[in-house]
Amino acid sequence: MSTLQQKIELSNQLLKKVYINIDKLTFENFDVVFPSLVEDVSVIKKLRDEMIKNYGTENIKKYDPEMFNWAKQIERKFDNIVEIFTEEEKRLETELSATLTKKKLTAYKR
Repeated sequence: MSTLQQKIELSNQLLKKVYINIDKLTFENFDVVFPSLVEDVSVIKKLRDEMIKNYGTENIKKYDPEMFNWAKQIERKFDNIVEIFTEEEKRLETELSATLTKKKLTAYKR
């Protein structure tokens, strides 16, 4: 088995692992799951950069075009997660602001 093939297989395994674990990401387990995702993505990036440097993008695409599809799907999932977390942050910010306003009004009425 060639080095390129080994690296592609490892990358695909990590990509699939990240793809599956993104779906497990929730507000409750964010601090546990997200660091693992970041670490796996870092390893994938390192492998990808090595492969591109040694073999070129075109050769890698010819050898395993599916790898790039996995990466794009993961990118979309991360974008969706960021959007969900951003919306929740805005909702909580609005709720907190309303609560603080009520508190100020209550204090003012006394």
